[in-house]
Amino acid sequence: MSREVGDLKAEFSFVYTCTWEIKHFSSLSTKVGDFISSGMLPGEVRDLCHVNFFLKLYPNGTEEGPEGYLSLCCEAFNMFAPYSIFDTVHIELSLLNQTGEELYQTPISRKKVMAELLSNDTLKVRFKVEGPRVKRQVEPPVDPKRDQVLKSKLVQGF
Repeated sequence: MSREVGDLKAEFSFVYTCTWEIKHFSSLSTKVGDFISSGMLPGEVRDLCHVNFFLKLYPNGTEEGPEGYLSLCCEAFNMFAPYSIFDTVHIELSLLNQTGEELYQTPISRKKVMAELLSNDTLKVRFKVEGPRVKRQVEPPVDPKRDQVLKSKLVQGF
């Protein structure tokens, strides 16, 4: 005899990718703590996540980090009241080489960027967001003709 036990959780998410091209990279400030920003990412990302994102690049590092290394971060702020069904988004930032391949997701020195990554003095940064992950509880159907356990104590919390 078959019976349905436990909770079924459905998860649904989107993936959006865009590229930030930073022209005249070699002319950016080399002062530690100076940064540039991308401006708000396209409306599709905002509409997808209900959050505004923008990128910040510190060409020669932050005051907290090691000097001479790029520091790249994503800033976000909520546009609307928080949605309880949106649990998380996953964000990846990477530097692209001259042919558009993702090469660096780890710390890289400004010197290495200047020597290996620039094409026509342009640095390319890829922003990838997956989400929001919308989680909903799905209840198993109730069949009054069968003796069912709708929520098993053994699997709660998994």
